[in-house]
Amino acid sequence: MSGTGTAPRTAFVPGAGRTDTSAGPRRTGTEWMDFARVAGMVAVVVAHVFAPAIRFDVEDRSSPAWWAAMTISAFSRFCVPLFLAISGALLLAPRAGLPPAEFYRRRLHRIGIPLAVWVAFYLALREFTAGDDLGGEGVAREVIGGGVYYHLYFLFVLAGLYALTPFVRLIVLYASERMLVAFVVVLLAIGALDQAAVVLFESGSGNAATRFLPYLGYFVGGLLVCRLPLTRRLVRLGALALGGGVALTTVGGWALSVSMGPEYVEYALLPLSPSVIVTAFGATVLLRALPRHLPRLTSSRTVARLSALSFGVYLAHPAVLTQLRERYPFPTDLPGMLGLGVALLVATLAASMAITAVGRLVPGLRRAF
Repeated sequence: MSGTGTAPRTAFVPGAGRTDTSAGPRRTGTEWMDFARVAGMVAVVVAHVFAPAIRFDVEDRSSPAWWAAMTISAFSRFCVPLFLAISGALLLAPRAGLPPAEFYRRRLHRIGIPLAVWVAFYLALREFTAGDDLGGEGVAREVIGGGVYYHLYFLFVLAGLYALTPFVRLIVLYASERMLVAFVVVLLAIGALDQAAVVLFESGSGNAATRFLPYLGYFVGGLLVCRLPLTRRLVRLGALALGGGVALTTVGGWALSVSMGPEYVEYALLPLSPSVIVTAFGATVLLRALPRHLPRLTSSRTVARLSALSFGVYLAHPAVLTQLRERYPFPTDLPGMLGLGVALLVATLAASMAITAVGRLVPGLRRAF
């Protein structure tokens, strides 16, 4: 995929590099998406790298190391909402229309092959390296639950969103801007309530068939952000939302750990916690505005090439990171935590990009990346 010219855009799955004419020709206003994919790719690795430093086994929540790790984690959590917003912005656009049968055929290739390959890979990884003796019943339970590994839920979410896309497209096609805003707000509110019920009140979680429903607001929200006029007021609001969302997530995680127990700190970092919704809105608006200020960067070939690796990096990096974590546990002092975090981030990104680049060259395997 090229970062310039009139090449067809690529629908995010979550990433890159494959031409998809269902997303229509390149249009003015989509130039930010390659850079946004790269930002999301880095952010998702950051989120997973620093996760152990803020989890409930770290007792000291007054230390500088914990507050730094929590702030970094809070800033990085725009990644999954951003990926969904890019997909929605491309696939729900009026010029992206295809008959449902043709749309499903194309999407099946985009999501079906990676889903099958990486579910099998991570089940094998759990079996042979983590010692999980799942058996046939356990494997079926994991797949039906739509989990398997901590990041693979995203593929099940995408599959469900794709199933509804032809019908949601009709809704947003005839919706006014005010109606679209209300639709997104209601969807995100429902998603936030669902997540709160699952985590805070242990009401039970979804499964492979329903995991996507709470995330529909981000999918439609991507189209909304692209429709909004990119005024100075909107950009200022985006900056305020990003900064405020990070602060609320950080302080909220601390407050939850104190009031409800240390294991609840992670609720504040989940994609549909209210503060992460605010952060994601701000990050998406600012990334959309970036081409005005850094046009050469956001449309460069290097960015386009990195964007093309984002899907594979998302899928492969937990396998790399798991091996590194076992060898290098986080220290509790601030310099040690930051130093190891940066080293793990660089090593994980480099290895995951190399795996993806090689995988995309293998004829029978390239569709999995």
